[in-house]
Amino acid sequence: MHEAFFMVSIIFFGGMVGGAIAQKLELPDVVLYLIVGILFGPYGLHILNMATESLIIKLILTLGTLFILYLGGREVKIRVIKKVKITIFLLSTVGILISATIVGLSSYLLLGIPITTALLLGAIISPTDPATLVPIFKQHKINQKVAQTVTSESAFNDAVGSVLFFTLLNVITSGHLSLEHSFIIFLKDTSFGIGIGLLVGVLGTILISRSDYGFLKNFSPIMSMFVAITSYLVSENFGGSGFMASFVAGMVCGNKDYFGIKSDKTKKKVQEDVNETVGLILRMMIFIVLGTMIDFNIIFNHFWIHLLIILLFMFVARPLTIFASALPDTKAKWEWNELYFMCWVRETGVMPAAFTGMLMGMDIPYLRHIVGITFMTIIITLLVQFRLPLLIF
Repeated sequence: MHEAFFMVSIIFFGGMVGGAIAQKLELPDVVLYLIVGILFGPYGLHILNMATESLIIKLILTLGTLFILYLGGREVKIRVIKKVKITIFLLSTVGILISATIVGLSSYLLLGIPITTALLLGAIISPTDPATLVPIFKQHKINQKVAQTVTSESAFNDAVGSVLFFTLLNVITSGHLSLEHSFIIFLKDTSFGIGIGLLVGVLGTILISRSDYGFLKNFSPIMSMFVAITSYLVSENFGGSGFMASFVAGMVCGNKDYFGIKSDKTKKKVQEDVNETVGLILRMMIFIVLGTMIDFNIIFNHFWIHLLIILLFMFVARPLTIFASALPDTKAKWEWNELYFMCWVRETGVMPAAFTGMLMGMDIPYLRHIVGITFMTIIITLLVQFRLPLLIF
């Protein structure tokens, strides 16, 4: 018990110091969280020695992932994305498949990773994370169409990516490879997750509304955690994707005004502040935990091959994803400069880190390569692709 408390205390302290340094250097905070994990882990001070299969690690990763997906759903603004709904739909479906396939094939050809495991790696790093760009969108005059598309892309492809990740993981652990069977699992997970997320999201929103049924409106911050966790549990219990359910529930809760459900503005502000703080804590814990798991031997021994795979991901998969998703959407009337901007603005962050952490302790072939490539992708995309928008504007 004391050991667990000590670990959490160290993570909080290291996260706060890392976050403060990130603000001073104007870097994404998650980069410093990773460095804190490395510093406190086996390659550093050896303070955080966490068994990858321990219950507390699984709790941090699962709770962090489902709540961050819930928050991602809240960021989606239905009124705005209606104008670019085709683009966002294609980005979160066809785009995920393009990225996962290119990463998977390149890993298979360059490293000899079995194709299903290689595709699992592709599914892990395909979800985007524009959280570091949101402040830039607020500071500079980027039109709402582009800003909301990039933000909504992350929210939707996080959810779809999670379903693809667990579908492929099921194929690997069961040893049963069938496209038809995998597709059925994918559809079942997605549809059950959407349905249950809608139900729980609506229920939670009504209970904190200004209507006669809103007798829990004074507990709106707690309701966020309840809805995120309950939608996950119910969906998993019925054989659906719990992560998809948490995301959809968040989207319902974040668009209560669109659905005609009124809420108290003061309590809504409190709820948003609490959500932001809880999300920060969970993001901090996920990345510090991942930092302790990095194996630098595998990174240094295969550095150039890993780097080549990441460059293919950035400069081949991303442009293909954008053009294949945006060009068919003639109603969105995309400008070429907007498309080029979205081709470059593409960070890898929370979801890939959480997925990778979930694999630790499992008997997955080439797991060390998966961790190494994911770590490098997060660092490179956050540092390199974070900087260009700053230079442009």
